[in-house]
Amino acid sequence: MTYTIGLDLGTTSAKAVAFDGEGRVLARSSRPMHTVSDGKGRQEQRCSDIVEAVDGLLAALIRELENPPEAIALSTHMHSLILVGEGDELLSDCILWSDLRAAGIAEQLRSEGKAMDFYRRSGTPVHAMSPLCKIAWFRKAQPELFGRVRCFADVKALLMHHFTGRWCTDHSTASASGLFDAEALDWYGPALDFCGIGRSRLPELCSPLELFSARAAGPLPEATKIVIGASDGCLANLGAGVLDGQTGVLTIGTSAAYRITGPQKISSGQGGIFSYLLSGGLPAGFPSEKLYVSGGASNNGAVAYQWFCEQWLGGIPDAAGQEALLSAAPPELGDPLFLPHLYGERAPLWESSATGTFAGIRPQHGKAHFHRAVMEGILLNIALVAEELEQLSGPVHEIRAGGGFARSGAWLQMAADVFGRPLRSEDGSDDSARGAAMLAKAALEGSYPAHFVPAASKAYQPRPELHEIYRQKLVRFRRLCEKLYPSH
Repeated sequence: MTYTIGLDLGTTSAKAVAFDGEGRVLARSSRPMHTVSDGKGRQEQRCSDIVEAVDGLLAALIRELENPPEAIALSTHMHSLILVGEGDELLSDCILWSDLRAAGIAEQLRSEGKAMDFYRRSGTPVHAMSPLCKIAWFRKAQPELFGRVRCFADVKALLMHHFTGRWCTDHSTASASGLFDAEALDWYGPALDFCGIGRSRLPELCSPLELFSARAAGPLPEATKIVIGASDGCLANLGAGVLDGQTGVLTIGTSAAYRITGPQKISSGQGGIFSYLLSGGLPAGFPSEKLYVSGGASNNGAVAYQWFCEQWLGGIPDAAGQEALLSAAPPELGDPLFLPHLYGERAPLWESSATGTFAGIRPQHGKAHFHRAVMEGILLNIALVAEELEQLSGPVHEIRAGGGFARSGAWLQMAADVFGRPLRSEDGSDDSARGAAMLAKAALEGSYPAHFVPAASKAYQPRPELHEIYRQKLVRFRRLCEKLYPSH
């Protein structure tokens, strides 16, 4: 049996999905990922745990399908940093996007007037998440360790070294680092100068469609084809088949994001909209030779809903329980608002110190009202991102939904009502893995594998009377954000 594996490494879970030649799922395997935090901004995962998880997933699929894959393509999370010393010694664990220790560096760049130049060149908002700020933080805070680093790698480079022996990363993952010029397809000199490093201390750059032969590593036979792939957010859009610039992608998993895909990089005057390269040099069938995925990502997606349910309800309700709570508190203009910024915030606030807030509470409000407010608040927050993006890119006509929230019909209908657009959804949880497998097919066959994109099986139409309520709630939500965070 011939099949391709899309390997999707996220920060909360790792997943491997096997697809046949028509894009049908043959098998999948997943594992949770454990993050180490010290409560002071540090957010890391052990590199050994990452490699072990990936090898375990691949081994499970190969055993189930009884033969090795035709190719493996990699989707990895963005903004990671791994310090590598001489002799390939790992000098750090994998530092995640959620690590906040470099917040002061981001503020320094803004105060010195350098932030907008770096943002316009790289497409990456200046924030503690970006490797640009993380590397500069190590230079300032731990100069002895900084001096020992031979390569400032990312998690894609870690996996590529594991499989092939080469410290390399792809243009898409690099374009989320704050160090990369997506127009030139090269590291950006002034950003490197700010960090005090040269190109020789960064991974080798490769096209997302570049093919490698694996060395004997873990469960993979020697010479297995490896496609380096791209970043998970970009591949989620590809896997959903959303490449027309007129369809939005709303993803709510642990975090939340709203994205479009188009041939041009998009920059905002406030520096808050990302624009990451999916790939350049795309083959026939793609709408453009070069595609960018633009949008905004929030720290606070379903993780905020999980917090509320565990703290207030004793656990996350099943579909019937969720529906019952929502029915007990229909949407009203006078209901509480919830700002879901429990874990600080990227888009739309770009405020690492932001906190969660309930506002507008009256004696008649109970747990059903707060439950609805949390679900609405996560959507209203990302609706501000969509509003800013569409002011730059033009309006979208339809939204494709994915991520864990796509398993909740009630939440999907609420999203259609909030955004006021028709919304379509498949499961969506395999989109990044599917996008990676599509890149593998494109690399192997030289054309866009349109047949890999599944048709959306669920459709939701916005209800005008509820959209008007949510439109007014969004006005209140924005004003509350502006009062609490006036610098936004």
